[in-house]
Amino acid sequence: MLIAIEWVDGSGKATQSKLLAHRLVCAGFRVGTLSFPAYGSWGAVFVERYLHGGLGDPASLDPRVAASLYTLDRLASRDAILKTIAENDIVVSDRYTVSNYIHRGVPFVEAGDTEGLSKFYEWLSDFEFDRARIPRPDLVIFLSMGMGNIEKLLQKKSQEFRTHTNGLDLMERDLAHQAAALRIGREILPEYFANYRIMECEDLRGNLLPPEEVADRVWEVVRHACEDRSAVSPSRRSVQR
Repeated sequence: MLIAIEWVDGSGKATQSKLLAHRLVCAGFRVGTLSFPAYGSWGAVFVERYLHGGLGDPASLDPRVAASLYTLDRLASRDAILKTIAENDIVVSDRYTVSNYIHRGVPFVEAGDTEGLSKFYEWLSDFEFDRARIPRPDLVIFLSMGMGNIEKLLQKKSQEFRTHTNGLDLMERDLAHQAAALRIGREILPEYFANYRIMECEDLRGNLLPPEEVADRVWEVVRHACEDRSAVSPSRRSVQR
């Protein structure tokens, strides 16, 4: 079973991925972990250049070209992905294929191009899953929070890495991009993936929940999915056919 933890930047996916993997191990599962982009590997070289302006303004690059960079990053790791899946009961991936849908769909959402977005998602599904043969995730958990908290977390990240030469990448600095990506994750992708679950990381007042409380909620979703594989049945639409 391959579980992808997805998010809009800054929402704590690395923490939740680690907490889930630890809990699964304690429950007796053999657990493998993945993380994308695979920074530091040759497969992620163009992704890193793209995010830091090495290919020009990221917003000006055609979404299909940008999406290809991320797909090729996973293609470079495909054998490792398959090996990890084969050797474990459950694999937890800190970001995976759905991030391409979330972030590369932003130009279409900003332009109000619903038809273009649908066609792009059909192309992306064929390219990543059918042609590149990247394994499909069995369960996708999207960590969701409002833009106010996203801005605070990105600001905190920027301060923590203020001595680092890279700091925030250009996508993380683009709050309009983050807002559109959040809309995609919350409102659009549940219609494209039957195995997609939204996990709110705030209370009703907009306060961030403690990581442990979010982890408890994530665990309940995963526990039910393990007990009932119908929770990860084929998609309602063509993206994950």
